[in-house]
Order: sequence, then structure tokens, then C-alpha cells
Amino acid sequence: MAELTPLWQYSLDFLESKLGEASFPHFVQACEQGFQQQVNQVLAAVESRPQLGFIFISGPTSSGKTTFTHHLRQKLENLGKRAKLISLDDYYFETAFVYDDWGRPDLESVASLELSFLHAQLQQLAQGQTVELPTFDFQTRKRIFLPDHVMRLEANDIILVEGLHALSDEVVAGFSPENYLGVFIMPYAQFIHDKRTLSPEDIRKLRRCSRDVTQRGSSALATLDYWPAIQREEEHSILAYLERADNYINSALAYEFTVIAPAAYRALKLSLDQYLAGTLEPSDNVKPGLFYADLNAAIQEARRLSKVCELLPSVEASVVPKDSILQEFI
Repeated sequence: MAELTPLWQYSLDFLESKLGEASFPHFVQACEQGFQQQVNQVLAAVESRPQLGFIFISGPTSSGKTTFTHHLRQKLENLGKRAKLISLDDYYFETAFVYDDWGRPDLESVASLELSFLHAQLQQLAQGQTVELPTFDFQTRKRIFLPDHVMRLEANDIILVEGLHALSDEVVAGFSPENYLGVFIMPYAQFIHDKRTLSPEDIRKLRRCSRDVTQRGSSALATLDYWPAIQREEEHSILAYLERADNYINSALAYEFTVIAPAAYRALKLSLDQYLAGTLEPSDNVKPGLFYADLNAAIQEARRLSKVCELLPSVEASVVPKDSILQEFI
């Protein structure tokens, strides 16, 4: 059973002490090396179990699961082990959304995934069959099967299964514990200055605000408006998945408070300014015909996060190494 590390805590004085032209690159390097040491622990666990067939990688939204999984795959291949990737996002049901009472679509619960289809494909792979894997098109809510998305396992191949619910009862059911390794990844750190704080959950909110605006053309307010749907699912799943994991990865990187938080602050400010100017676009995370689920609550949360983020020093995103999990959010 994996356990959380002690909560890492950082102050404004600490972050500002690292800002020197000579010292900051070393700070970034030290943070990345600390993360790599955790990855190495997972690699050591894999090497100690030569018959391992599956690695299930779970963690809440904006924890860095996707980048970590690709990073782990490369590390495994450097050790001479072939690793294949499967994302749970490709197994959503091809049905209309189920909405909560506020009009938020369910993209979070395990019930939104067709796990019988996933299990059937995993069993076919285990039997040495060639399998056409799906790719889920979120625009059409249809699975498509691309010619190059075909998988067949060779001897000693490892399958990496990534997604929030990768360590749920429904996903790992039928797999022998001796045949899989469970990894849980989540940032677990806190920024504190006077009475202003950023919690581990706030870190993920800021990461997702930054990503949704820069990579998905959404707005920070839309992200925060959808967050209660995320939070509702995580409240009864995170601890169970952590307990089932063999390894825990703390994906917080101290220097991200100077990179991701300022980027998210700019996204938050843009959304708030658009709201005040009457130019805010409707959220794409609600039922058609709705503007937002609870815009007032999202605005209140955006203002709270902004008040903390405006304290933080800002560093150009170019300092982030190309193989860092933070690349997923900039």
C-alpha cells in the first residue's frame, strides 16, 4: 500500500531566495532530479518483478499522469523493456452525456467508461492476439479506429494503463496482484504566505487553468465552473486508489509556483476581465443552452486564487525542461 509523502511546504521567502540568475537553474535541476528519483523507485520495482505484465497508473486530474506515463515508457525502453500505452479516456461510452443538477457533464465517474470493452481487449492482448485499439473523439463522442493504433504483445512486453480510475476495482478486477504494479501520482505541496495559501488541490486547479487556456482554447472560469464535478468524484476515489497503489509519486515541483501559477494567474485575470466587459464566452463544460453552471461561485474562486498568485514571482516557461511533467500544463 502506497502512502503520501509528508506535505511539502513553501514560502514566498523561500521561492524568492531561489531567483538569482545563477541559482535558479540549479533550483529547477534539483526539483527535476527529485522527481526523477521517484521515477527510479518505480523502475526498481519493475526490475524486481520480471514477470510483470501491467502497470496501472492512477491519479486525479492535472497530476501529470499522461506525461509521467510517456516518461516511464521511455525509461523502461532504455532498460530494454518494451512498453505499450493504453489510456482509459479512449473507453468512454458512445452515448449522450449524463448531467448533474447544475448541467455539468459526467466525464469523471467510472460509470462513464465502458470497462467491459477494455477488459475484453486486455484479455485478447494477454492471449497474444492483435487488437485494434480505439481512439475516442470527444467532438463526436464516437470511437474511431486508426490504422496505426494496433497492438500486439511480444514476450516480456509491459502494458501501461493510464487514467483516473486505473486502480479502481472495476479496472483491476480479474488481474492477479503479482502480475501488475500500481502507481498513484498527485502533487502534494502547499504554498503559504500570511493567510494566503495554495493547497495541493489548488496546484491542480492552476495547472488545469493554464492548460485549458493555452492548449484547449477554453477559459479559466470554465475550468473552475466544472471543478465541482471533478471534486465530487475524487472525494470517494483518491484514497482508495492510493491504498491500492504500490508506489506513490509526488508530482509537485517547487519551481512551478513561479511558472505555472503566474501563467494561471494571467488566464484567471483574462477571464475575470472578460466577465466584467461582458465578453466572456459560454462555458463548453455545461449542457447546451446553459451559460455556466454556477458562474458566481467560479468568479469567487477565481478571485481567491488570483489574490494568492499575484504574490508569486514570475519566471518564463522556457526554464521548464523539455521532458518535465510541467510541459503538460504550459
